[in-house]
Amino acid sequence: MGCGASSATSVCYVHPSWTSSGSTKVPALDQGGHVNCLIIGAGFSGLSCANEICKHNKGLSVHILEASDRIGGRCVTDKDGVDLGGQYVGYKQHHVLRLAEEMGTTAFKIYKEGEARFMFGGPSQAWDDDLPPLPGQGQQYVQRLYTELDKLAKSINFEEPEQTKMEALDKTTFRDWCQQVCPGMDRDAVNARNVLENMFEGGACADASQFSVLGVAYQVHSEGGLRAMMSGGIEDHKIAGGMGGLCERLWKSLPSDLVSLKSPVKCIDYTDTGSKGPVKITYQRADGSTASVTADYVVLSTPPNQTLKIEFQPPLPQMKAEGWSQWPMGQVIKTVVQYKTPWWRNKGLSGEASCDVGPVTNSMDDNIASDTLPALLGFIPGRLALQWGQATSEERKNAVLQQYAQMYGDQRAITECVCYKEKNWADEPYIGGGYGCVALPGATVKYPFDQLFAPIADEKIRFAGSDSSDHMGGYVDGAIKAGEREGRNVLVCQGLLPKSEYNNYKDPGSSKLIKKSIFKPGLESIAALLWEYL
Repeated sequence: MGCGASSATSVCYVHPSWTSSGSTKVPALDQGGHVNCLIIGAGFSGLSCANEICKHNKGLSVHILEASDRIGGRCVTDKDGVDLGGQYVGYKQHHVLRLAEEMGTTAFKIYKEGEARFMFGGPSQAWDDDLPPLPGQGQQYVQRLYTELDKLAKSINFEEPEQTKMEALDKTTFRDWCQQVCPGMDRDAVNARNVLENMFEGGACADASQFSVLGVAYQVHSEGGLRAMMSGGIEDHKIAGGMGGLCERLWKSLPSDLVSLKSPVKCIDYTDTGSKGPVKITYQRADGSTASVTADYVVLSTPPNQTLKIEFQPPLPQMKAEGWSQWPMGQVIKTVVQYKTPWWRNKGLSGEASCDVGPVTNSMDDNIASDTLPALLGFIPGRLALQWGQATSEERKNAVLQQYAQMYGDQRAITECVCYKEKNWADEPYIGGGYGCVALPGATVKYPFDQLFAPIADEKIRFAGSDSSDHMGGYVDGAIKAGEREGRNVLVCQGLLPKSEYNNYKDPGSSKLIKKSIFKPGLESIAALLWEYL
């Protein structure tokens, strides 16, 4: 996810005319004018919202205010084509694959040939079986956890849920549930619980004590079971030119005066919407001055933790203010180590590894389309991100290299390093973490999803963003889907599309770029969730 290393500089995809110098001028906004739709945030969701409105060519005026000095949100690609934000795609991501086709780019398969490594509660060893190579009764305990989680996911009717049962499960942390199913503090029980906790902590970028077993059960249920999720749900492709490159292509396809960078929104005043008046938005210009604009409709594509930083007049409804405060952003540091040669491939390793010590909990081969920059990608999630975030970049680099030498059993992990890149997403002031927001235990049932992201102010203030998507939420695909959804909704509200289009989910269908792949469960069971949320 982004870059910020001592030995590498991230170059985000920002058109020269949209740099952070403050030279960008948008006449309508400079005049304190009015637009039909103002979008807040220029990530995939905000840009997709604008694209949906513009492509219908209905004559509506649209503008995007972006707080940071770049487009892309949680997707950043550097000058070498290395993704330091969201990057992986799979056959189920119909929206992002359709966009890639429309924008004239392709997808390529990541390198996965060879042996994976596993280091939990002991030395590094090969993993080439369905169950992780744990000693003693560790494998039996892992199988018990897998079986019970599958049973739980199948036992819940998510369409007509039993309220009492749902509340109890939502108040039970995933760690507590694992301890209930596999109790004890002996080595084998601890190792087995660590395997399952690592699996979901990697995707949530949060500690297993910070999310509920209900959320995990829903995830397993929606994927068709744990085995299906582990073997067929992996995203095994990347976008040529990087996910940031795809975002740049989308941005360049829009009118050239559509986005204002370095323009954080300070206040949204919807006092007059009750009398059919417009929404007033106050924001800070790139030169530091304050300006305002009115809009018929406002679409926020910001994550909930950032939406709460904006002043609303009158205040946000209590349900949203309280609910979103229970949806903190996960924490993750993404690291990329580039090497002279792909030495791990040469010794028959895939580059995939999982470890319960850290700083990196999951790593993998990070080839780019040209395959000219051999690299290992590693994630430092959740509590480890908070811990290692206190260290210097050089200290993190040294720790990662030492860990790779141990996991892969080769000192070339240290001696052949030519570049270290990293991105601590907590350092992004207008994002504050990654990959997405995670509901704290008890929050899912108390603050229903459909109410959290329902429009307010007579439907004039609307909410997009990946976290708002009821389909692939947390994914780039979900971000695009949510943006397009709200773009259509604005057109419906303006009377420019039929009412049947309101909240009408449009699945573009499977893409020719990727065919479904089926993998043998193995290390994928640890990394599947992690990859799907990137």
